[in-house]
Formats: sequence, structure tokens, C-alpha cells
Amino acid sequence: MSRTITVEHLCRVEGHGGVIVELENGAVKNVRMDIYEGLRFFESFLKRVRWADIPEVACRICAICSGVHNIVASQAIEDAFGVVVSEQTRLLRRLFVHGGNIESHALHIFLLALPDLVRPRYNSVIELAQELPDAARIGLDIKKCGNEIQDLVGGREIHPCNTKIGGFGRIPDKDVFKHLRNRLEASLENAKALIPLIKDLELPAYLTGKGTFIGLKPEGGAYGYMGDHIAASDGALYDVHEYRRVTNEYVVPYSHAKFSAYNGEPYVVGALARLNLFGDLLHREARTIARRLGFAPPVASIFHNTVAQFIELVDSIEDSLEAIEHILADYEPDEPTPEVRPKAGWGAAGIEAPRGTLYHAYGFDHDGRCTEADIITPTCQNLAAMERDIRAMVEANPGFSDEEIHFHAEIIVRAYDPCISCS
Repeated sequence: MSRTITVEHLCRVEGHGGVIVELENGAVKNVRMDIYEGLRFFESFLKRVRWADIPEVACRICAICSGVHNIVASQAIEDAFGVVVSEQTRLLRRLFVHGGNIESHALHIFLLALPDLVRPRYNSVIELAQELPDAARIGLDIKKCGNEIQDLVGGREIHPCNTKIGGFGRIPDKDVFKHLRNRLEASLENAKALIPLIKDLELPAYLTGKGTFIGLKPEGGAYGYMGDHIAASDGALYDVHEYRRVTNEYVVPYSHAKFSAYNGEPYVVGALARLNLFGDLLHREARTIARRLGFAPPVASIFHNTVAQFIELVDSIEDSLEAIEHILADYEPDEPTPEVRPKAGWGAAGIEAPRGTLYHAYGFDHDGRCTEADIITPTCQNLAAMERDIRAMVEANPGFSDEEIHFHAEIIVRAYDPCISCS
């Protein structure tokens, strides 16, 4: 007897997609991530765009992740033209990226994932907020802190206008950084107040298989989101220019988004992957909280991604405070940006977006107009792993009804925190 369970629309995720599970005589015949979000064609219409305009166009791929798209596009262009940025620019970018991470992780943890993982379960954050008002209030306030960082450093909460190739258009006043320091210190204390809630999350235990985790090796020896090398949990290390050896994109007939495979198999990127690879590099408070939460890598189940995001949230707050201290110590409000001399060539860069490793690569003619564009997003890289985990869920629970398969397929996908619009 055959059965088909269809999740027509995934709720509480960014973008539009579904899941189809086909069973034959009780066995899983097929699992498909049905990504029917409209095609975006960014890689096509970026061709012939002038180099200086690419980051502003590319960041329109997304609103939640617009900051990292903007920064990594700038880094790829700088790589192509041989532009070297200052230490202050590196610190400002670091702070700006943390702002996006804080905003995105708070959004996913407290508004999207939490209703699935507390008892009793809730259908929405509206229901959850009625029963857990402090958690909802604190979560929204931390998210607002991340938005403020992006606004005050990048010029807007989404689609930044103060970033540019080689640096920033205007360096914020010292008072701005002092204000952000106060906001971050308050957010750190608020986050600590939610440790008992995160510790008591009820995470399904049926995903026990081991997989491959991939992420950028952080520069500077501390936990972070920028780097020039790609690390895999099998011990391999690749230069970021070799990203296609890792991602190996391919198309499937049922999805508008491409899929990826590492050595022919699904792999995972994102907070869980980063902590499995580099959790020993966490800052002090985040490392302490990881121990309190019992998070001890390697952790295989994607349901622990929400816990990993909470740990990263704390780490981003800590590192933002550290970056601000360095900025204030060597503050240069009138620092010029380096001269950019366009030339024919190709450049690539990677960055750790909230949802995982994001790659941008661009080719240019001698006038600095784009001749090719390649953008590989975290969600595309995770789609095959989502299908694998949904299959494992059904196989581990042969007694599940259609309604239970439907529900658990949704919470598995939500645990990955997909951004389908990016994909």
C-alpha cells in the first residue's frame, strides 16, 4: 500500500517551500524538499553590473541575511582587485556581521523554533508569548539589539547603505559605540536569564546518525565568522577559492533551488556545524554556557541547532563587546578607504552567515564590469541533509501516523533555520 504525506507550505520559515514523503508498504520510497519559491536569477542579472554596485544589488537576495551578502560580495571583489582593508574596517565588519547574527539567531530561537521545543507545544509565537511573556519579550529585545548594530554601523537595519568596497562610507561617532556597548551588556544579562528555558527544551532523540559538518575556519584563533579556509569534520581543509570542490552543486527536477553534496553525500552547515568544528574557540561566557547546557561536541542531531544558536548568540554579544573596545582604543573617524583599481580577473570569498557558510565569486572584464557571478547559500547546502533527516525520522518511527510524519517533517526543516528566499 502506498501513502504520500505532503507538507504543502512550511510554516515559520523564511520563504516558500514544502515537503513530500512517499511510502510504499510502510517503507520510505522517496523524500523531496519541494522548493517552489520563485526563481531569483541574481547570478544572471549581476552580469554587466559595475563592480561598485554589486554588493548593493547582491544584498537584495535577502532581508534577514542582507548584511552578510553585502560584506562577502565586497570581500570577493576586493579579492579580485587586490584590495587590502584596514584593521578598523575589519573590526567594523566583524561588529556588523555579529549584529546580523544576533538578530537572526534571536528571531529563529524565540519566534520560530521555540514553539516546537517547549512543553506544551504551541502553534505560534503568539500562543507562546501568552504563556512565556518574559522569554518573548527578552527574545525580541535581543533581536532589536542586533538590528541596532546593523543600523548604526551599516546605515540601515536591512540592505546596508554605509558599507563600500574597502571600508565604510562614514565611521560612526564614539558615542554610537558606547551606546551599543550598553545595549550589548544588557542583552548579555538578558540572555543569561533564559539559560534554564533553553536547558529544558525537549529535543526529539530519533536523529542519531552521524554526518559531515562544514564551515569556515575562523581567522585569528578565536570563534568567528570570517576566514580564508573551509574545514570539514573529516579533517580536510580547503582554500576558500576551492569552494566548488566542497559544494558540488547539482539540480533536481522538483526544486527551484540547487542542492549540494560533499564527496557525494549530504553535509550540514550552520551553528551546529560551527560548534562541532570550532566550539573549543568560544569566548568565556559562551563556553561556560555551553557546559551548563550540556552541549559537548560532536553533536549530530540537527535539533541541537537551536541550542547551538543560543550559544552563538552569547558568543556574538561577547565578541561584539571586544570589537567595540578595539575600535574605541584606535578610533580613526577620518580614515580613508583604499583606492580600488578595477582589472580583469576573478575573486571569491566566504563568510559564515547565521544559517551557514555563504560563498560569493565574481569575474570581471578590464572595465570592472561583472562577467560571471556565483552565489552559493547555506540553505542550498543543507537541503540534501534535510531530506536525509526526514527519511531517518520516518524509518526510526514506523508507528507514526500521517499527521505525526507531517508535524515532525516540519520541525526538522525548521531546526535547520532555512532561508528559502536565499536558496
